[in-house]
Amino acid sequence: MDGKSEVKREVKREVKRRVRLERNFDGHLIPTPVKGIEPPEVYLDEAEEKAIAMRKIAVQVRQKLGELEGRAGGGAKGGKRKMKGVRNFEGDLIVNHAIGRGAPGRKRAKQGRSRGTRERLVETARGMFWEHGYNATTMRDIARAANTNLGNVHYHFKRKDELLLVVLEKYKEMLRPALLDPVWQKVTDPIEKIFGLLAVYREAIVATNFGYGCPLGRLAMEIDPGMREAHAGIAANFEGWSAAVQECLEAARSRLPKALDMRRLSRFVLTVMEGGVMQSRSYRSVEPFDQCVGVLRDYFKRLMDEGSAQGMVYRGTLRT
Repeated sequence: MDGKSEVKREVKREVKRRVRLERNFDGHLIPTPVKGIEPPEVYLDEAEEKAIAMRKIAVQVRQKLGELEGRAGGGAKGGKRKMKGVRNFEGDLIVNHAIGRGAPGRKRAKQGRSRGTRERLVETARGMFWEHGYNATTMRDIARAANTNLGNVHYHFKRKDELLLVVLEKYKEMLRPALLDPVWQKVTDPIEKIFGLLAVYREAIVATNFGYGCPLGRLAMEIDPGMREAHAGIAANFEGWSAAVQECLEAARSRLPKALDMRRLSRFVLTVMEGGVMQSRSYRSVEPFDQCVGVLRDYFKRLMDEGSAQGMVYRGTLRT
């Protein structure tokens, strides 16, 4: 047996160790990366998937052989290492650089594409969980909506609950720039900031013809209680929303009763929002939301009247 054939067999065995075929949750056969190799970009039926996986092995064999030839040709004329052309999965001719000479910018471009794919999957999942619900949305649905293959989804997220946790983190990141800042920039009075925030939800109810539902409220009701990590993520989002309201209440503390528990009141405001949105969706009317917010405004008026009376008594005490 000649040396080249032996090298070829050895390289092929090495590449096979790096790519294996596994069945996913839907029973389909997909190429699964072992050492960080992304699966093929096309998701087809089982026979075609096998062919794609084998072509991938063949391409990497040729690449490895090219690297070995490049190493062997290191002392060639001019001292340049040999480079070999091979075809990628789409059939395009690419240059296989010798060992230690990666193509300029290729690694950065691949990392950028991978980050872009991951972000697209998160945004797609966020919208589908909101519109269709977590339980009704499959990983295949997300792959189809994101215009990618199921193997790519599983490359970035092994399970749907793992993707859900990233979606919940995304909501936390979006709270201030997407929801709070647009209101805070228009309104200066801290109490009116709270009602300005509630007005955003009213606009969403009307704009969607009463189809709007708080995405976090929907997840909280739908997700199994046993998914504790997911519920902790939802609670963290609720806490962030309440904390923003509490900041407004603290800014208006001089106008409110001294013994008022700001944290408890901020959670009550959250309850008014969630309950009003939920009822308006079911009644197909904005009236339940307006009624809830109306009672909340009346309560704030009473609190400010009490706070003002306490202030007058305090000032009268100082004068005497």
